[in-house]
Amino acid sequence: MNNKIISNHNQAYSDERNYRWNMAEQFEEKAILKFIEILRGIIQDNNVNIQYYRVDKIYFKKYNVCNDDWIKGSPDYLIVINIDKSKYMYIEIKLKAFEFRKTIIGGTTSAGSIITNYGCPSYYLDIEPVYMNMCKFCINEKIVTKYFIIIFVSDQLTEFRIISLNKIDLLIKKGFLDKKNNYVPLCKFGEGYGKTTYLIPKDSTTDIKAINKQQLFFELCSDDIPETIQKAIKRIA
Repeated sequence: MNNKIISNHNQAYSDERNYRWNMAEQFEEKAILKFIEILRGIIQDNNVNIQYYRVDKIYFKKYNVCNDDWIKGSPDYLIVINIDKSKYMYIEIKLKAFEFRKTIIGGTTSAGSIITNYGCPSYYLDIEPVYMNMCKFCINEKIVTKYFIIIFVSDQLTEFRIISLNKIDLLIKKGFLDKKNNYVPLCKFGEGYGKTTYLIPKDSTTDIKAINKQQLFFELCSDDIPETIQKAIKRIA
């Protein structure tokens, strides 16, 4: 790869990253509030108190990011659902203006990349550093990966698709079960801005509105909370 192509990839990555940051600045707070509104609709109990805390800022304040890469994998938010006992959701928000549609039929791009046929669109999830740092964070803070929830949110906040880090791990190991009941390998893709990403099948995610109360409490919520977060939210409270 010549220097001009490398330079173009680096610039494209910088532009894409800045675009994502701008979206996060504008919509992340609105997204978590909308998500909590949906949770209230699922729970349907006015006596249940739901609070949220910005988790990544807690860790960035406590630790040196330059020395501890795992901190970068902290979720954006902790949601605390107070019922008989507190339930905790670890939430990473990924605002997506566009879906990657080449995985609907698969094939080969003009640049020679092989795209898996999922039979559905997909979402980008950068392998380095995003996915790897999420895994490191869960290991370091002893968070069960089934409770680390990634939400792919449309930029109009009309669609919230959830998937756990544990399910992504299974997709990496086993592949995606397509509509023909065949396991197809999870696709890696690096065109555009030169960073390799996983293409997460949309059909492997779940619309949060399709989740019922029992699934919410027993499949998506943890009973445990890391000490760092627990101490920080006590100070905030």
